[in-house]
Amino acid sequence: MDINTIYLMKQELERRKVINPKDVSAVTLREHGKNFSFEEHLRALIYALLTNQRRWSDVVPKLPQIDNLFYNYDVSKIFMHDGEYFENGIRNLHCGNISIKRQMSNLQKNICTLIKIEEDNGSLDNYVTSKNTDLIVKDISAGKYKLVGIGPALAREYLRNVGIDDAKPDLHLKRFMGCHRIGVSRNAEASESEVLREISQISDITGLSKFDIDYIIWCYCADGYGEICTARPHCDECVIRKYCRMGR
Repeated sequence: MDINTIYLMKQELERRKVINPKDVSAVTLREHGKNFSFEEHLRALIYALLTNQRRWSDVVPKLPQIDNLFYNYDVSKIFMHDGEYFENGIRNLHCGNISIKRQMSNLQKNICTLIKIEEDNGSLDNYVTSKNTDLIVKDISAGKYKLVGIGPALAREYLRNVGIDDAKPDLHLKRFMGCHRIGVSRNAEASESEVLREISQISDITGLSKFDIDYIIWCYCADGYGEICTARPHCDECVIRKYCRMGR
């Protein structure tokens, strides 16, 4: 993948005011010394769950109401209600997804796992920075600290939300890097490992964070954001046509 595509997409997204160059990511905040509290970790996890097969642009305007629904992530108050209370609250905000019932019914169980991680490691921040990100992803998606409803992609989303520099190989990125578009993969959709490897290589070359590279590509593809390289791409609006197999 030609690194010029990243700079061209970024420039176009800034021109369209989809990306604000003054915005500061959680990754940058962590790089500048921020430590994330238990409540911020819980919010990061819930936000990750809400991204599951859901158009994120519909959720973002409701985030303040979602924060209120979860009592600003005060565990003692959350434990006063069952999963159905939060499921109904999310549905009433029109922010649900196909897994919301399971997600909310297991919310208290997942909070107990977060508490266990904190007890074992001193803090959640100590834990998520204690070893390679891939090992943390394995732990919380299938291992020692398995979180219900969290697979590798959502595990990476959670970690990014607390400032761990990583990419989330979701459908947008896998399709973008597939053989019909940018051509990183021989398949129509790149594999998760192909996406992660490509973004890591681009980060090494450009010095941009993995988070920023991921975000630029995601915004370029996502409905409600750049809306250029979507499922039905708008090749006539694309600034990287000459690098793309579909646009040539």
